[in-house]
Amino acid sequence: MSDKMRHEGALGLMLGLTGPHPERTLSLILKVGLLSSQLRYSAGNFI
Repeated sequence: MSDKMRHEGALGLMLGLTGPHPERTLSLILKVGLLSSQLRYSAGNFI
């Protein structure tokens, strides 16, 4: 998956999720982002 597609997908996901509780959605996105960056970092250390 290309970076452009991933970026557009993330934007679509944020727009689709920001409904009645945008702050909850934003914190969820931040948690997922932190989690994925931590996973990527630890995976980078293993390789």
